[in-house]
Amino acid sequence: MSDQYLRSLTSSIQSLTSPLRTYLLELHETYQSIQDGTLVKTLDDVSSQTFGITVVTVDGQILGVGDHEHLFPLGLLSRSLVYGLALEDQGRDEVRQRICMMPRTEERNIIHLDKSNLRSSNPLVTAGAIVATGLIKGTSLTERLQRILSMMHRYTGRHLQISVPALVNSKEQGTRERAIAYFLKQFNQLGARLEDILDLYFQHSTILVSSRDLAMIGATLANGGINPVTGEQAIAAEYVQDVMSVLLTCGMGEQSGEWTYRVGMPAQCSAQGGVMAMVPQKLGLGVFSPLLDENNQSIRGVQVCEALSKEERLHLFDIYEKNQSMQAYIEQVEKITTMAAALETGKSYDLGSLDEVAGRRDELGQLARVFTDMVNTMKAREQELEQLLEAFGRFVPHEFLSFLHRDSIVDVQLGDHVSKEMAVMFADIRAFTAISESMTPRETFDFVNTYLRYVSPEIRKYQGFVVKFMGDGMMAVFPEGADDAIAAGVAVFNKLKIFNQELEASGQIPIQVGMGIHAGHMMVGVVGERDRLQGDTLSDTVNLAARLEGLTKYYGVSMAISGDLLQRLSSPEDYALRFIDQATVSGRSTAIAVYEVLDVEAEKEQALKHKTEDVFTKGIDQYVKGDFTEAQNTFEQVLSLNPCDKTAQLYLERIEQLMVQGGVPDSWDGVWKFRQK
Repeated sequence: MSDQYLRSLTSSIQSLTSPLRTYLLELHETYQSIQDGTLVKTLDDVSSQTFGITVVTVDGQILGVGDHEHLFPLGLLSRSLVYGLALEDQGRDEVRQRICMMPRTEERNIIHLDKSNLRSSNPLVTAGAIVATGLIKGTSLTERLQRILSMMHRYTGRHLQISVPALVNSKEQGTRERAIAYFLKQFNQLGARLEDILDLYFQHSTILVSSRDLAMIGATLANGGINPVTGEQAIAAEYVQDVMSVLLTCGMGEQSGEWTYRVGMPAQCSAQGGVMAMVPQKLGLGVFSPLLDENNQSIRGVQVCEALSKEERLHLFDIYEKNQSMQAYIEQVEKITTMAAALETGKSYDLGSLDEVAGRRDELGQLARVFTDMVNTMKAREQELEQLLEAFGRFVPHEFLSFLHRDSIVDVQLGDHVSKEMAVMFADIRAFTAISESMTPRETFDFVNTYLRYVSPEIRKYQGFVVKFMGDGMMAVFPEGADDAIAAGVAVFNKLKIFNQELEASGQIPIQVGMGIHAGHMMVGVVGERDRLQGDTLSDTVNLAARLEGLTKYYGVSMAISGDLLQRLSSPEDYALRFIDQATVSGRSTAIAVYEVLDVEAEKEQALKHKTEDVFTKGIDQYVKGDFTEAQNTFEQVLSLNPCDKTAQLYLERIEQLMVQGGVPDSWDGVWKFRQK
């Protein structure tokens, strides 16, 4: 794929979204309604509605609207280009000896020559154009014509053809041109090959072009003689100023002065309806409309040039406006850079301050629009990311990430963990299977979620976090230790009381929860495999806490803690605790002390257990010593005062079982061994 093709493709893509093209469409619609003027009679394929506008920028954008591809003969518009080729062939001094640079009207029956040396007025009148044509080098008419067509190819980027009907008509109607040529020959302004010069003159004036071609020619001159799309040098850079100067001073005939004052663009009109104009270092403009005014100039073409010059500030000498425009441009650039700096530093910003800049139709406006779209897109993505992180936070607690010293979920890796002494809590709804049998699956999920919505925040409130939910249960860890864990446990049961009140109010059965809390060294981290990660805790401490929760239903208590947790409490006296057992659990050989937390029980139950506490403690002492008969009497005394004390009932059942098995076992130490998990 050639560079030229890539440049052309890029130009086409840019032009589709250019705000200047939108403006050209508006101009086309505005001036399309003009119907005054005289329609060109020599063109059979046009109507009063034929109207095309093209702008080509020096960076290669091609913006065409209307009939911008319609072909028509160059006519007078070839003269400045042939003049440029003559300069290249003969040099500035030689050409200046034959052609002046004086604006003149193309009067029908008058030929103006300089009195001192009989030079033609300028290369844009017929006499000057014929002289310039005679200066083109070549050994034959064919070679000279081919050189002009090659030049036109460099200007337009495409191969042009001559209109045979227009050529025949020009020769048939070319009496005046022939008379001028013979007149010039009389004064030695032309060589001996006069008929060849006239043929070449008629041929280059009947080359077919479109408004697109005219705009490309204008853009090439505005770009220092280099075609902005193909990159070819159409005319030597040193002669570009000559061509542009003659167009500025003589291109509009006797209206050239008024044109320069009002429009300020080098330009020329043809009697075929074409208008070619340019703005140095900016753009070329081509217009075709065959409705002519009294000066044989395109009415629509002239008005398009005037509108563009005024509204786009394209006048060559519009210094004040350019200064004002530059000042505004600088201020608007500062708005964008200020906004960019605010985004980079995280400061507040008002995106609406770029609205005015985004309204521009140039590259800065496009930059502001792209910048605004980028910021809006970025804000939308940030909101999506926040929502995503919030959603992830519901699966992976932020406290868990902080605990692992990770800033984001994306930073978490398989195997990340923290190993330290912590407290762990297990909690489970009692007999939930039986409760759920009367519910639909949806009701079951709603019930569990409502319960967890009540109790889970209490975990976070005391610096803990839920590692995982297990159906109707959950496991939570407390990195800062025992005080947080037991305080959270009491808070959970206080919330449970409120939840049960609501259940009873709605005619439902209140629930009971068992909770076990233990403390010790443990690891909290990420387990799983590459495509499936999960937070979890690993250690014997975790297993023991789970066993404690399971034992609560045997002891008939709501909340059980281990002796290890009790030893780590900074103020154990703040809680009502009752020692209930020394036991080993499945999978563990070392005994643990088990305590009941009375603070979570109903007030009536608490009162009865406090009332029987001394008797209960006495019974446990007797039991540990192996004095089963006395212990049995003591626990029966407890039950006589508090028939609901399931722990006392458990001891009576144990004693009965031991006495059936033969009394006090060998090596009795009072430790009960649980076989079940």
